[in-house]
Amino acid sequence: MSDSTEFREGPSVLDDDEEVKRPCLIMIKGDFIGQVYELENNVTMIGRSDEVELVISGISMSRKHAMIVDRSDGYYVSDLVSITAVGSTRTR
Repeated sequence: MSDSTEFREGPSVLDDDEEVKRPCLIMIKGDFIGQVYELENNVTMIGRSDEVELVISGISMSRKHAMIVDRSDGYYVSDLVSITAVGSTRTR
């Protein structure tokens, strides 16, 4: 069974000749391998619903599955009480 992933195009990581470093997710599995999703907001919702910022279709995904939160000490990924829990993780 294959997971389908929807990618919504965001602004370019590079503006003209200047390199702009922004936090992002890079798709490593599914139909959009290599696609980049920039984390532009303090909170990014992930799930199957059209109401979230990053839509990932698949039988194992809840409508509102997880969220990524930008805090002063790093990024946190939190499960939103889905059946297939992701837990809570912090990354820098």
